[in-house]
Amino acid sequence: MAQGLKHIEQFLVESKTKEALEGLQEWTRVKYPEKLDEATLQLSRYHMVKNQFGKGLLTLQEHMAEMMKLNSGILLLLEDCKAHLERSSADSGGSMEGGKAALNEYHSYTCDRTEHSDAFREHFAKLSIERKQFYYLFGGDMHSHEGFFRRISYDLEGRLLDYLNPDLATSCTALQLEMTF
Repeated sequence: MAQGLKHIEQFLVESKTKEALEGLQEWTRVKYPEKLDEATLQLSRYHMVKNQFGKGLLTLQEHMAEMMKLNSGILLLLEDCKAHLERSSADSGGSMEGGKAALNEYHSYTCDRTEHSDAFREHFAKLSIERKQFYYLFGGDMHSHEGFFRRISYDLEGRLLDYLNPDLATSCTALQLEMTF
């Protein structure tokens, strides 16, 4: 049934908001009745915006802004539906895609890397700053090291010091090189 949600997303990509909303309303009617009212409300908002634009009550810019808000609301509802689908799949012992749980794009930014950052800072402070240092983060793509890598680089470059005082200088410089194999 995740395929149905993918079709709804595709409608949004193709700017077919009405078809996306009708599909979402039908999907929630069958799979997530608790959100049926929200899907119906979004469809009603769509008809109201189209009606107001047709009557000349909204300018083109206002119409586009309202449609963007509506699409944003649809995307939030879609994310909620996906989360519900994942929960129900996990409860039933199933899985999402080929036996592994699907991770969202923002997963790399949700990890608590405080312990890792502190350990790196301690290690970095022990070494001589005058020498060049190279660090490698091992692991596969699913380990989501990119966010941690950037956080450390920005910290060493001084970007995280004080955005209100950009003239602050750091005692070292960092060069980011991303190598993937």
